[in-house]
Amino acid sequence: MIDVGANVDCRPRQLLQFGLLGSLYASSVLNKPQPRVALISNGQEEGKGNQLTLEAYALLKNHSSLNFVGNIEGRELFADQADVLVCDGFVGNIVLKTIEGMAMFVAQGISRELGKLPNFFAELDYTQYGGAPLLGIEGISIVCHGSSRREAVYHGICAAADCVEKGIIELQKESLIMLEKAISNQNNQEG
Repeated sequence: MIDVGANVDCRPRQLLQFGLLGSLYASSVLNKPQPRVALISNGQEEGKGNQLTLEAYALLKNHSSLNFVGNIEGRELFADQADVLVCDGFVGNIVLKTIEGMAMFVAQGISRELGKLPNFFAELDYTQYGGAPLLGIEGISIVCHGSSRREAVYHGICAAADCVEKGIIELQKESLIMLEKAISNQNNQEG
């Protein structure tokens, strides 16, 4: 999911950039060929959303290098319909913290009922991921959970190493430059 809190007031063009950066990260670092990009909205239909999502939808839909699959609703986030979820940081942070809170609530309830947690819950343990890269900057920065301990920090360092090994900084620069050239060419043709 991009963005989860770094940019809370976004313009449609930034959501297009997020889609591009998220797709690039998913394909180059996470090894997901042709990642599916979706826009988080309050409905699947193209005409759903606030002004930001409506305008971002049009930009994402018309960018040929993205595998844009349309809007996705909150209840579909875990339905394997997309690999990259695009939203502004305000929405993304609320979604992220809601998921964290719900996971803790469910885990506590199951633990009370069964006396232990099923192995499945290990997949939800943030310490196994360490953190997520802050994409779009000229450097590697892994944003970790505020309560991260040794294991989470270790996995965050591993995530940073993956970004370095895959050359994510140069790939981001090249992609954003190509995006800006495409937008400039389109504007020149329209004007």
